[in-house]
Formats: sequence, structure tokens, C-alpha cells
Amino acid sequence: MSKAFVILVSSIVILALAFESRAQETQVLPEGCVCAATDELDPVCGNNGVTYPNLATLRCANECVKYSIHHMHHGPCRT
Repeated sequence: MSKAFVILVSSIVILALAFESRAQETQVLPEGCVCAATDELDPVCGNNGVTYPNLATLRCANECVKYSIHHMHHGPCRT
């Protein structure tokens, strides 16, 4: 019984760490920027070289910065 518990707890910890690192990777909005955008994943590339999860998030970021971010193409930015 304790072996199953250890496996369960280990799995939960691993999943939590995986989701935390994923959230950090997709942090594309400037600090303190809050606006409504969906969680839909349809990546777009901005002229600033940042890949946004979707066009709504790019537009949201554009509202929060002092320079203009334009949609360059669908899909992730190429490096």
C-alpha cells in the first residue's frame, strides 16, 4: 500500500513541476499586463520575435507595451 502511495505522490510532483515549467515558457505578456485572451493554442509570431499562443494574446500584449507589436505570420517564430 505504501509503495502505491509513493508512486502516486511522485507522479503528482512530477506533473506539477512539468506544468510549472510550461507556464514559465509561455509567459509572453509584460509584467502586470492583464487582459482577456483565450487559452486557445494557435501560435503566431510577432515582429518582436516572440511567439504568442494566439492572436488575442499578441493583441493583448500590444495594449500593454509602449511600442507596436504586429502579427508577422501564423506559427512559431523562426530563430
